[in-house]
Amino acid sequence: MSPDELPAVWLGLLERPPPCPELVRRTLDGARGADRAPQVRYAVGNRLREAARTAHAEMRAPTAADFPDPTDLEPEQRLVHRAGALGYLTLFPEPAVACDVPTDPLVFDDLGVRMFAPRDLVVRTAGGTVEVRRLQVSGRGPQLGTGALHVLALVAARWSPPLPSLRVVVADLLALEITEALVEAESAVLAATEWVSDRHRALVDASLGAPKSGEQCLRCDYVWDCTLHARSRRSAR
Repeated sequence: MSPDELPAVWLGLLERPPPCPELVRRTLDGARGADRAPQVRYAVGNRLREAARTAHAEMRAPTAADFPDPTDLEPEQRLVHRAGALGYLTLFPEPAVACDVPTDPLVFDDLGVRMFAPRDLVVRTAGGTVEVRRLQVSGRGPQLGTGALHVLALVAARWSPPLPSLRVVVADLLALEITEALVEAESAVLAATEWVSDRHRALVDASLGAPKSGEQCLRCDYVWDCTLHARSRRSAR
């Protein structure tokens, strides 16, 4: 099986406790879920990240003009976007240039899965430091899980040439708060690989259970032909 044919897992699936066994089972089997429109909750964050990437197309400081008002978003989203843009200009006023990063999925042949790294903004500062900027708009303060650091260590090791270290900056653009971490790629790869293996093993174990109905069904790509819901529809007739 080629890497493109391997089942795809994502950071959130590995980082959180295993969800419904049906979702895990289908994901590990490589099933294709229902096609859905992009989730509204990510629309503002995605737009801010892309605007910041465009602002750093060359080595310079960002300006307010780099964050035009997104007239295609809802009024509430536009307000959050304006606040987030101001937050970015406040927290990252220094010159930087966006970096090209490896976009191919991380392939784990021994596990039979592949994983796409998070789509963060990556820049090189005027001082030469490569910096991952994870932009959040929750207003609750920056959130950085251990799993994200493991995945970023694997990404840094695939750089050409490999990066010895990677500065990770998580910024809540609404709370105007930052948290930072330094990933030493060379020493972190083994721990990162072991973490992925452990989390994958937990998913395999979870996939053996019976389907569970709950709030997660509202966001599940397989709910329309889930065995649990199919039984419920048949019994309702």
